[in-house]
Amino acid sequence: MAFKRKPPQGNVRRVRSTGKNIRGVVTNKTNRIVQHESYNEFKLILLLERDASVLDFISQPEQFEFFGPDGKHHTYTPDFKVLKIDGSIEIHEVTILKRTTKENMILREQAGRNICRERGWKYILHTEKTLPSPTEMANLSTMYGFKPTAYYVEPIAQMIRRYLAKGMLDVTTLITQVSFAIQAPEVIVSGCVYHMLWRNDLIIATQGLLMIDGYPNPKTAIALRP
Repeated sequence: MAFKRKPPQGNVRRVRSTGKNIRGVVTNKTNRIVQHESYNEFKLILLLERDASVLDFISQPEQFEFFGPDGKHHTYTPDFKVLKIDGSIEIHEVTILKRTTKENMILREQAGRNICRERGWKYILHTEKTLPSPTEMANLSTMYGFKPTAYYVEPIAQMIRRYLAKGMLDVTTLITQVSFAIQAPEVIVSGCVYHMLWRNDLIIATQGLLMIDGYPNPKTAIALRP
């Protein structure tokens, strides 16, 4: 997609194309425009969106300046600044595992941790090993499509909770039974289920895809969040 010359508000720069990376913009939970420079950064965005302890987050938030062991001046821009509900602040950096042993990455991480320590912040490094797996990401992407609150219908949500209070159910059975009990179309019930999963009211109780070929996966079970 085309990017405007100026970065989004609060960002010190635009994300860059390397010719191989997946970049883009999304609107976060506070309607802030957030950039991502890779698919792994997009994975982190989805995690931050669902995290109830996160108040807001900003991409490309500022430029860190530091001096290396050789005395030379260096700068780098961390990926995200995360503002927590409890008032704490975190810097989140996303990279790939094979880069973590490179000298410039080691210097950046050490500098980032030192700057955060001085400010009373926390520094968190993410790699493909700590971010969602392909199956988890497929489920997150499915749930992300049901993020709008328009999918939440209180009477349907109450019935979903009532059925799951007896124990976990596979997603197909849950949708079918709730749809029959409340006389609501399955498509509306499924939208409510996926929205409740997105906002963490419900959890995926077994490992598996939520959807296969656009249909609910009968092998994936749903439960109430403990």
